[in-house]
Amino acid sequence: MTQPMIFREYWSPLWFVLIVPPQGELAATDWLRSKGVHEAWHPTEIVYVHARNPPHKRIPKIKPIATGYLFARLHQRPIWDFLFAQSRGKISDVMRIGERPVALADSDLMQMREVPERLRDIRAAAEEAKRIWPGDTVTILEGGMAGWQVTVDGVADGLVRFTAPGGWPVKIEEARVGKC
Repeated sequence: MTQPMIFREYWSPLWFVLIVPPQGELAATDWLRSKGVHEAWHPTEIVYVHARNPPHKRIPKIKPIATGYLFARLHQRPIWDFLFAQSRGKISDVMRIGERPVALADSDLMQMREVPERLRDIRAAAEEAKRIWPGDTVTILEGGMAGWQVTVDGVADGLVRFTAPGGWPVKIEEARVGKC
């Protein structure tokens, strides 16, 4: 018995957002490639995890940004029900508005491809905002001076230097103060 067709006639290529099981993007991509779909993409970023041995080594790992979504460019009109059935759970649905699958323009996909860079920039800006610089006003979080707001005179080797309200200079660890 032959399997039913999952694609009909050729059309102008369109991008669709396919819904896949979480962490199932690679399996769905491989299955689509076996069916003749060569353009499938899901947004990822590279994160570094610490190795157990040696303990200070960092290992790069590819992490999906939007788990459960796969962007595929289809050159033939799909028969959605047969596509889902033949994928055997690798693809469960397509992004829809009402009953109609949503096709994305190439410009929309180009914006999606910029997401990892934008996330990297946002995280870098957040880290920069946490850094303490001379002239910043900080609140002491721990110890006998907890709750004091002081102006930072200098930062060196992880130590924050400031002048206490009594006029004497103080050094305190950077991790123990927070920006106001």
